[in-house]
Amino acid sequence: MSGFSTAFRRPTGIRVMLLAALMLAATTMSGFGPVATAHAATALAQTATPAAGDASAEDAALRDALATPGEGFDGALALIQALAATGDARAARAIDALQSGNLGRRTSDGALVIVEGRGGDDVMRDPVTGDNLGAAERGAVDRIRVNNRVRVDARAAMGLIDLGAKLPERRRAAAEALIKLPEAAALPLLTRAVDTETD
Repeated sequence: MSGFSTAFRRPTGIRVMLLAALMLAATTMSGFGPVATAHAATALAQTATPAAGDASAEDAALRDALATPGEGFDGALALIQALAATGDARAARAIDALQSGNLGRRTSDGALVIVEGRGGDDVMRDPVTGDNLGAAERGAVDRIRVNNRVRVDARAAMGLIDLGAKLPERRRAAAEALIKLPEAAALPLLTRAVDTETD
C-alpha cells in the first residue's frame, strides 16, 4: 500500500466547502439523464442577480418575491422559496416574521406587512425597509398561518440566505449545513456563492 487514504476529508476553505455542497446538491437530483440536466439548467439560469450596488433593482427583486401568489400553507412555502431565491439578506426579516406568525396581508390592499408589538399597540412595518406603516388596528391584517413544515422550510431558507452573509463564520456554517443535508433547491444560491466567495 502506498499510504494513500480514500477517507473523506472535510473541506476547510469556505469556497471549497461551497463547491462540495454544490456537487452534493447536484447529486440529489433524480439521476443524471436529460431530466436531471434540464432541472440543473433551470436552476443555474435562475442565478442571474442585479448588479452589485443597484439598490433599486435589488428592492424590485425582493418586492417581486413578496408578491408571490398563493394561499394557505402551500402559499407560505412558495413565498419562502421565492424570498430565499433572491439571495438578499433583507429577506431574512420577512422569513423570520413568517415563521413566528408575524407576517400578514394588509386587508386594505393585500400588501404583505410585518406586525410588531403587543397589548394593543401593534404596528405594521414594511418587510423590505422596516419602515413604520402605522398602527395595526384589529382586523387590519390577516396573518399568514404556519405549520411545522413551514417553520422547517423557513429555518432552512434562513440558512441559504446566510451564504451571502458578511461574516465568514455565518457563510461557513451555512456551507457546512448544506454539506450535511444537500438540497437541490439550493443550486442557484450555491452557484452564486461559489462565484463571489473569496475565503
